[in-house]
Amino acid sequence: MAFALLSAVYCNLVTALVARREQLVLKRLRTGESTDPEILTGTAAPAIAIAWAQIAVAAVAAASKGEPVFVAVK
Repeated sequence: MAFALLSAVYCNLVTALVARREQLVLKRLRTGESTDPEILTGTAAPAIAIAWAQIAVAAVAAASKGEPVFVAVK
């Protein structure tokens, strides 16, 4: 489940950054005051926030069913 969640975040970020690059949005953003890490963080922040919200919802749902939230893999 974690791999599926992380791959979804990764695919969304790659798609967003490629679309911005092809539309020359990244080039226009770089000419302003924003630094490269700020631009990338601004793009990634919503996707990461949604991923954390999904983790929280899944943990609450698992806890309400009485199932273990985190399972150690041996």
